[in-house]
Amino acid sequence: MQNVVDQVIRNAFRDLIEMEQETGNIKLIYPQLRNGNKRQSEQEFKQLFIDHFCRTAKGLKYSVETPTQKRYSSENGRLVEKEDGESGRIDMCIYQRIEDKWQRLHMLELKAHNVKEEKVRNDLTKLIKDAEIDKYCKESYFIQILYSADKGTLNSLQKKYKSYIEGMDALLPPPGKEIIIYLLFAHGVDKGKEPCYCRFNLKDGLNNWEFQKI
Repeated sequence: MQNVVDQVIRNAFRDLIEMEQETGNIKLIYPQLRNGNKRQSEQEFKQLFIDHFCRTAKGLKYSVETPTQKRYSSENGRLVEKEDGESGRIDMCIYQRIEDKWQRLHMLELKAHNVKEEKVRNDLTKLIKDAEIDKYCKESYFIQILYSADKGTLNSLQKKYKSYIEGMDALLPPPGKEIIIYLLFAHGVDKGKEPCYCRFNLKDGLNNWEFQKI
C-alpha cells in the first residue's frame, strides 16, 4: 500500500527533472566540480524530498543521518552485524507520534548513479537489520537516482537486484516488513527518452521493467 512517502518521492522527482532543465522555478542548482562539470549526487534529491515533506506530511517529523540501532563492522567491503562494531547512519527516518513518543515509521536510503553492488547491499543491510527491532517501522525505502541509463544499465541493475535476494547471504526483510525500491531515471532510458521510474518490492526482485511516467 502506497503512503505519503510515495507521494513525496514522486513530487521530489518532478522537481529534480525541472532542476535538470535549469530554467524553471526550482531554486536548487548543482554545484560544479573543478573541471566545470556538474556534481550530481543523491543530496539534491534529498533536499527536494525534505522540501515537499515539510509542506505535505502533516503530523509527521523527520531526521537525517540517523544512527542505526544495530552495530556493524566492515568485512571485505560489506557490513556485518557485530556487537563490538559501530553504529551506521541512515539517510532519513520518518516519525509519527505514537504512545506519547515519536516512533520511527519509515527509513530511507538514497544513492545516485549505478554504483557498485556492495554499496547498495550495505544500505539494504542497514534497512533490514534495523527494521528487525523496530516495532512500528513496517516499510522502508531505497531510492536510486540514475542520471543516465541505457539498455546496459538496465541489465546491470537487474542482475544486481537479483543477487541481493538469492544465495546464502540473501537480503530478505523479516516477516511483516517491506523494502520498497525506487529507480528514478532522470533522463529516461537512452538519450531523448522521457523521465520515468520503477517501483518494486525488494523481495520480488526486478523481474519485469514496468516504467511509469512522472
